[in-house]
Amino acid sequence: MCGTGAMSVRADSDSLEGCDSLESRVCHGFACTFVRAAGAVIEGEKPAAIFSVRIEPAGTPPGPQTRNALRDAVRTYEVELPLRGIILIALGERSNRIQLLAYRPNLVAEVLGDPATRSFLKGLGYPVDNVAEFMGTLRRRLAAHLRGEGVPFPHEIGVVLGYPLEDVLGYMHGASETCRGPWRSYGDARTAELRFLRVACSERACRERFVSGLTLDRLLA
Repeated sequence: MCGTGAMSVRADSDSLEGCDSLESRVCHGFACTFVRAAGAVIEGEKPAAIFSVRIEPAGTPPGPQTRNALRDAVRTYEVELPLRGIILIALGERSNRIQLLAYRPNLVAEVLGDPATRSFLKGLGYPVDNVAEFMGTLRRRLAAHLRGEGVPFPHEIGVVLGYPLEDVLGYMHGASETCRGPWRSYGDARTAELRFLRVACSERACRERFVSGLTLDRLLA
């Protein structure tokens, strides 16, 4: 699969140069899901997002050829996206979907730079001095959970999904929530609502730019 073609995908076209018809449709489906689920990461508002794509996307014929085409597409984006500032990691397959994690290393580094967050994560056994090592540990815990190995879901992931540490701790300790948006908040409701609005605005801006005709490559420029 052509990396240049995969990054040239647009919302209004599923025909990509250097890709056959099936590859083009698979890339189009991936890009639409990526923009919808990780728009705030693309826009630089959130450090990371976790999402999934169907192994047999809508509009594609069922069967091993489609599944292999999607796996090839994911591998292509695992190579191409880091060149544009976003790391993509395939966590595994579950319920006919590929589970994915996308993150901006520079924003994760900012999270790890907060003393309270560092202390919290270090207490859970994470290496906190290196972004790649930290995300590698998180990836292994997520993957083990998804494989059904009896590993609890790592709710601490919230700190890299853009949730304030106060909210992550509140959820993990069963505190009383003060409001709810993309996540549950346990602090000042007005402050949380403003955060929710910023995230929603960045996601909407990303979707609108994609729908306007920008390629995935231009979105990440």
